[in-house]
Amino acid sequence: MVLNILTLHGFGQNAQVFMEKRVKELTRKLRGSVTLHAIDAPQKLPYDETLRGWWTYPSDLWDGSADTIQALAEEMLSRQDFEAVGFVESFDLVLAEWSKGCYDGVLGFSQGAILAVALCAELHRRGPTSDAPVPRFALLISGFGRPIPRGVEAYPPQTPLPLPSMHIWGKADNHIPGWASESLTALFEKPKVYTHSGHHFVPQKAPDIEVIQEFLAPFLSQDGAVNDFTSSSSSLKHVRTIYLSDELGVRIRYYGLTPGITPALSLAAAMPGADAISSFSAPVAGALATPRQAAVGPAQQQATSFNEQQSPQACQGGATKTYVEEELQPPGPGTYERLSTLLRHQGVTFTELGPHEACRTSEDSVRVRLAGGWQDVTLNSGAKAMLMRDGGKGEKWLLIVLPADKKLSWKKVRALRGKGTRMATEEEVARVTGCVPGAVPPIAAAFPEITECIIDSGLPSVINFNCGLRTRSMQMSREAYERVQCPLVLEITD
Repeated sequence: MVLNILTLHGFGQNAQVFMEKRVKELTRKLRGSVTLHAIDAPQKLPYDETLRGWWTYPSDLWDGSADTIQALAEEMLSRQDFEAVGFVESFDLVLAEWSKGCYDGVLGFSQGAILAVALCAELHRRGPTSDAPVPRFALLISGFGRPIPRGVEAYPPQTPLPLPSMHIWGKADNHIPGWASESLTALFEKPKVYTHSGHHFVPQKAPDIEVIQEFLAPFLSQDGAVNDFTSSSSSLKHVRTIYLSDELGVRIRYYGLTPGITPALSLAAAMPGADAISSFSAPVAGALATPRQAAVGPAQQQATSFNEQQSPQACQGGATKTYVEEELQPPGPGTYERLSTLLRHQGVTFTELGPHEACRTSEDSVRVRLAGGWQDVTLNSGAKAMLMRDGGKGEKWLLIVLPADKKLSWKKVRALRGKGTRMATEEEVARVTGCVPGAVPPIAAAFPEITECIIDSGLPSVINFNCGLRTRSMQMSREAYERVQCPLVLEITD
């Protein structure tokens, strides 16, 4: 059996360029089992009419020059949605092509990934009685969940789509950052994720193609009814141990602990030193799809409380957050997004403040939180999070959390973890936590790399902390915090 895949190129390309240059090696390696059928987007680009886009942009956003495309991308990341010129026309064209073709699935790159999702959403909405079948799978490369192009009712879908999907992006992509691509996974149930070390392109090295082959393999059989990722993902060579957490309902990675002890959870999309695949379940994906509203500037500080009796939908409020410019600077708001999703799914009671003035020290945080209207904020209530490299063998990471007015006892920590235990460098902090120094939350479960957590026994009953960004704060009870993080509790201060 040969799979026929409708292929949608990215902005500034065309079908010929995409097939001959962007996926040449992928096509060669998949020959005999997969055929890619690329079509041209209808929108001609003003700087070169041979190149196409699935939509263009209003003149107040883009001057039509090739030299300003990167600046346009950076501007768009600060927006929640935008007017996409020609989006409806492109959507109709893709629907018509799918209806007349005999396709099994859809592959979309960058802008094309958005059209692919819109196609899946519309055909799923129409149901099995439609003349056009729902795609059996979607392969989405360097897509983005925000900003959202306006104009097509089917996009974004209101609930996660129940069809198999694989999401691929580059960890070094400076055009569409990883957090923006990760947010697109929220539109699917049980999405698979694969990250490579490169930039904004279709990865075509042997390990990358092997992962794509693994994803497509179940659909090459005649029955092809595969929506259970356990069998296929467990054989992937790039994946370390993956477990299914009944508590979170999400496929996760974690470090090994004694049976019966709950580990700190990680919604990781990458392991140290290796690309990786992970799967996220519908509850977590659904929370990512409609995150809660936040103010857009320091002058509009907003404190929001979420009660554990509320459902995730009630917490979300049906609105979406926007970010100030500083929050979009590398490494971006990915950890904040993962943390928000985790807390919402766990039904944890917490209060959030921000965006506010960037807090780089514990003293800054006290001042800003008091100015934002929080009561009883002290240095002692601040949960200071410190990333360390474990002194044992291998690369192991340790998050130490203590009251901000206390001093860490290096003697006690090194007695536990070895004499070589040290503070992480700024580069290591960014890689392991997904944050800049000063923004690291005390919840290692939201980090992109697996990290053990130890907290001081003197942590107060209510804690305040930066939550992945220096410009946002959270407050919650210690009991709720420990329920989410499941840390090891020790006396680690002098």
